Amino acid sequence: MLNENSPAVPTAGDERALAPAAKEILETLLQQMGIPANVEILPGDNMGDHSFALNILGNDLGILIGRGGEALRDLEFVTRLVVAHQTGTPVKFVVDVGSYRARRETVLRELAKRMAERVESSNRPITLEAMPPYERRIVHLTLGEHSAVTTQSIGDGEHRRVMILPK
Repeated sequence: MLNENSPAVPTAGDERALAPAAKEILETLLQQMGIPANVEILPGDNMGDHSFALNILGNDLGILIGRGGEALRDLEFVTRLVVAHQTGTPVKFVVDVGSYRARRETVLRELAKRMAERVESSNRPITLEAMPPYERRIVHLTLGEHSAVTTQSIGDGEHRRVMILPK
C-alpha cells in the first residue's frame, strides 16, 4: 500500500509528536484511494485514552463513514496499523470525518437520556440497538450517575447492546 516514498515517521515516545506523521500517512491513504480531502489534527478526544484525532475534511465523504460508521472504523484501523508499522509503536488516535463522531456522541447522549426517562416512568427495561464498544461506552458514561436507572451490556460481538434498567 505505502512504499519507500511514503512519509518518514519519527519514533518519539510522545504519541502527540507522531500526529503530523499520522496525518501525512492518512492523507497518503486517501490520495491512493482517489478521495480528495484534507486532514486536520485535533487534540485528544474526551473519551480518555487517545492522544490526538485526525479529522478528514472535504465534500461528499459519506463513503468514508459508511453504514453506522463501519467504513470509518475500518479506515481508522488501517491507518493505525500503518502508523504502528512505520513507527514500531502502537499509537492511540481517532480518525473522524467531518466531526461525525462528535455529532454521533451528542445523538447517543440525548438518546440515552430520553430512554432513561422512559425506563424511569414505565419501570421497564429498554434495550438499545447493537453498537460498537466506543458507542456503548458513551451510553454507560452518560447514565452512570443517573439516580433511577442503571446500564449493562448484553449479547456478543457485533450484536452487543446496552440495556437500560430501573434501579
